[in-house]
Amino acid sequence: MDVYANTSAIDVLPTLLQVTGQRAAEWVEGQVLPPFAASEPDPGRSLYVVHAEKNEQLAPLTVGTYALIKGRYKLTAFFGYKELAEGKERVELYDLENDPEELHDLYPVEIGLTADLLAELKAKLDEVNQPYRK
Repeated sequence: MDVYANTSAIDVLPTLLQVTGQRAAEWVEGQVLPPFAASEPDPGRSLYVVHAEKNEQLAPLTVGTYALIKGRYKLTAFFGYKELAEGKERVELYDLENDPEELHDLYPVEIGLTADLLAELKAKLDEVNQPYRK
């Protein structure tokens, strides 16, 4: 069966629990995958992707590539790499519906949308970094 909703690896655990008739714990972040979900997937759901292998263990994420997929848009941000100027980031925005190959960066023309998605991504990054701040 083809699934066209945005999904994540964090959806596997709640799906397996549902299929086996068990309840998900309160700390489970994911959602039950289609076709096992009781309702339609939320098209405005935010999915986060992190590639941060150059960070210290048990420390805030300061260097990495982070992405937010929300609806038809994917925002990718590169933070902390030495190739970037101090305190700078590189940001790209793609319309996955019209540009699934991610060939046309919309960042220069969709400044408002980029700012909103980047603020959401940074807020999530701040949230996951909280336990590691001294």
